[in-house]
Amino acid sequence: MIRLRFLVALGASLATLSAAACGGSSAKQATPDPTGVIDPDAGPPTADAGEGGLGPDPLDTHYPAAHTPIPLADYNGGGILKNAKIVTITFDGDTKRDLLEQLGDTITQTKWWDAVTDGYCDDKNTCVGHGTSGGHVHISEAPATSYTDSSFSTPTTIQDFIKAHVADGSFPTPDADTLYAIYFPSTVSIVLDSANSCMDFGAYHNSVILTPPEVADGGVVEGGVLGAPIDVAYAIMPRCGNSTGELTVSASHEFIEAATDPHVGTPAYYMQNQLWTNGLGGEVGDLCELGFNGSVTYVESSFVVQRSWSNKAAAGSHDPCVPAPAGNGAYFNVAPTTPIQATNVIAIKVGTTKVIPLTAFSDGPMDDWTLDVQETTHYRGGSDVLGGPSGGAPEVDRPLVHNGSKINLSVTLTARPSQGQATFELVSRSGNVTHTWPMAVRAQ
Repeated sequence: MIRLRFLVALGASLATLSAAACGGSSAKQATPDPTGVIDPDAGPPTADAGEGGLGPDPLDTHYPAAHTPIPLADYNGGGILKNAKIVTITFDGDTKRDLLEQLGDTITQTKWWDAVTDGYCDDKNTCVGHGTSGGHVHISEAPATSYTDSSFSTPTTIQDFIKAHVADGSFPTPDADTLYAIYFPSTVSIVLDSANSCMDFGAYHNSVILTPPEVADGGVVEGGVLGAPIDVAYAIMPRCGNSTGELTVSASHEFIEAATDPHVGTPAYYMQNQLWTNGLGGEVGDLCELGFNGSVTYVESSFVVQRSWSNKAAAGSHDPCVPAPAGNGAYFNVAPTTPIQATNVIAIKVGTTKVIPLTAFSDGPMDDWTLDVQETTHYRGGSDVLGGPSGGAPEVDRPLVHNGSKINLSVTLTARPSQGQATFELVSRSGNVTHTWPMAVRAQ
């Protein structure tokens, strides 16, 4: 399973929309549709006609108004790092060594860590908690100019590098909570499967099976006796430019993902609903990677770190990407009134129009916000095939909404989607804050 922090993701327009960033889930939820797919022949909901043919639009003073839940990051049964021990590994000559060591030593005891790990527990109800420093390693030998790695348990030079340094004692003997954080210099390139460092990804995490030696107090291997094999997490941070902020954002992204999904082949927290992942991956850092609220970052103890997906916040209908930026106000969004299915896929006959009822919700009082629809099929490599009654994009009958607004969305499927489904987003905007709800259409 590839775990990437992409430097360039699907283009600037999609970054502005950011499907993964902006869903919400409510404690007050509608009853799911047992069929899983909206009936393509069902008519729109009826309402008393008002000005412009619209029905009344009263403000619901219960916050949030009842709405369809969004998918959470699924727990898939794998292990977690309960108390991460971050071992910071740098090469001699790294001018950012002191800062990176401070990051690794302290970040797992901060309010940011509390927010991004809250509620992530294993099947024994043991949860990700505060971590500790696992120490520092200074590597004096020059690294190779290039390394390979794989998410498919095949031999790689990165894993050979780690195994060699564990075997010779230069890396601390690992345990189940160890996370080796390795910062390579800019002279090194890394190929992860077919992805290239600083072109396709800015960092990644992985795991490797190690059989560490039992080490005596003096650091001498006791008769060559080996310990039990351990699946050990590691994070790789290439040096892509000289930005300290980019480096600490990349590292923080991998730290929280390694804590909640550390082991290749036995996933822990990973969202299975690919519509919400924007093709970036379903781990908690991936789900908040795009610029949905103007920034994916948060400043913690002078470090720039990445916001991350919170199942707890999403379940409470709050901004699921935490910590939320100061000054954002209430969280707001628009969702299908009737749950479609976990994937939000609507069945429509080619050449026909489907009217889909929507509901606006916010988790507190706020001014009305604007609602628009944007097709995103072309960002995923397909051709746009969605329209509306007027011949343009899909249309909503209320472009200005508030908590409890009932909206009709008209979607026309003009041709069969080349990739099986056409995707679009409900885009809610208030000032410089944008939230979206991803949906899709398949040919009936």
